[in-house]
Amino acid sequence: MIFTWLPMSHLPTPPCEFVDLAIELARQDVPNTAINQLDPKFLKRQIVKDGKVSNSRIQQGYELGADWETWVRNNIMETFVSTGGRYSAGDNTTIHGAHVDSRYNNVPVYKLYYLVDRGGEDATTYFFQQKGHPVEREGHPTSITYCDDYLQLDTIDQVQFPLNQWVLLNTNILHGVEDVTGSRVNLVIIFASADIAQDLAKLSVLNHGVK
Repeated sequence: MIFTWLPMSHLPTPPCEFVDLAIELARQDVPNTAINQLDPKFLKRQIVKDGKVSNSRIQQGYELGADWETWVRNNIMETFVSTGGRYSAGDNTTIHGAHVDSRYNNVPVYKLYYLVDRGGEDATTYFFQQKGHPVEREGHPTSITYCDDYLQLDTIDQVQFPLNQWVLLNTNILHGVEDVTGSRVNLVIIFASADIAQDLAKLSVLNHGVK
């Protein structure tokens, strides 16, 4: 089953203490400690959209501590690649450009995503297919698959994720966020297992019907 995103309303709500911590650390603009974004071209990319050139926002990541990781293992899943808080950062831009997340040990990764601040009432996530490429793309461990020229992209889905609810995000499809005008903060659990992703997808279909 190929999907862009699916609701995970059956997963438990994180305790308020971790949500509050994620928001507080985002306000402090803590250093990036959780995301591998070492590709300098990706960090300095220029988005070309609607005839205009702009910088791209990026996701800054930070840890939420051992208690958070214990809660995730006891309530969501025992094994994961990383987990913590994220916020959208960037100067003079409202666009987080289209990209595919890095692979882990050459295995595709997926993301459980819990949005606590949308970053503006119009902030929207888009999924794309690049012309001449498959829908699902192969990421790389040390660099990131992305597309800066939006004339090469066809939108295949768009969504404003529900606040304070887990969703399953297929990060192997080009995706990005537009119209981010404020603080966009989320909790995230990244895991590297297509089998787990498919099992979660089947649960979503059972709970919500085919999306």
